[in-house]
Amino acid sequence: MNQLGLTNKDGVMIFREFIEIAKTKGEGWLEYMWPKPEEMQKPKDQRVSSKNAGYVLRVPGQDMFAVAGVHEWESC
Repeated sequence: MNQLGLTNKDGVMIFREFIEIAKTKGEGWLEYMWPKPEEMQKPKDQRVSSKNAGYVLRVPGQDMFAVAGVHEWESC
């Protein structure tokens, strides 16, 4: 499934942002709002987003990149 135009609730096109970081900087962090996995089971209009950070790394010499993301978790 093509996720290129996917936006979060704030209207940020996250995958386009990932691409921009990979093309211009080669690597870097992106902070954004995104639902935690358990929220994705709810209807779209009922999902709650939380802070997320993704690290983008372009594959040297290739037109591809990898992203690893982490959600901010509440203290126990």
